[in-house]
Amino acid sequence: MGKTYLASALARQACRQGYRSIYYHFPALITELSLARAGGSYPAPVAQLAKRHLLVIADWLRDPMTPEQSRLVLDLIDDRFRHRATLLTSQFLSTHIECL
Repeated sequence: MGKTYLASALARQACRQGYRSIYYHFPALITELSLARAGGSYPAPVAQLAKRHLLVIADWLRDPMTPEQSRLVLDLIDDRFRHRATLLTSQFLSTHIECL
C-alpha cells in the first residue's frame, strides 16, 4: 500500500526541486495512449510525456495488455530510456532483491 504513497512523495519532491513530474495510473495511461493512437493524435501525448523529467506509473501491469498496447508502452518507455526518469509501482512481489 505504501508504494503509491512513496512514488507520489518522490514526484512531489522532484517538483519542489524544479523537475517536471507527472503521475499516471497504468490503466488510465494505456487508455489515453490507445485513444490517441486511434484518433491520430498519438504524437501529442508522447511529446508531453517526453517533456517530463519524471513519469510515475502506478499499478504497472495490473491488467493484461493487448499486443498493440504493449507496443505503445514499450515505445514510451524506450523513448524515455537514458533521457528521463520513469518510476513504476506494481502489486507484484519480487523474490529477488539486490542492493547496489
